[in-house]
Amino acid sequence: MSASVTSMHDFIEALRSRVPRDIHPMALAIIREDFCAMHDAAADPQRVVQLAAKVRWRIVDELRWEAVKSATVHDFRAAYKLRHRADRIEASHA
Repeated sequence: MSASVTSMHDFIEALRSRVPRDIHPMALAIIREDFCAMHDAAADPQRVVQLAAKVRWRIVDELRWEAVKSATVHDFRAAYKLRHRADRIEASHA
């Protein structure tokens, strides 16, 4: 395994460690599948970047959905925090 592939696996694991745990379990399962696909494509940096963007989009989408659900039950503080986290993730990777 070359050094670049090893560093790509380290990059993927760093991303995995930053996935918020307060999103829906089904979304987490799909994200895990995307991380497995990233590991399989570690030799192709372009594909890893595409999958990372897909994971980021899913995380942002799920956090926003969780914010809507929190606002629906009048937990506006949690809704604000979830929306803010989604906005930060989206802005930091735009």
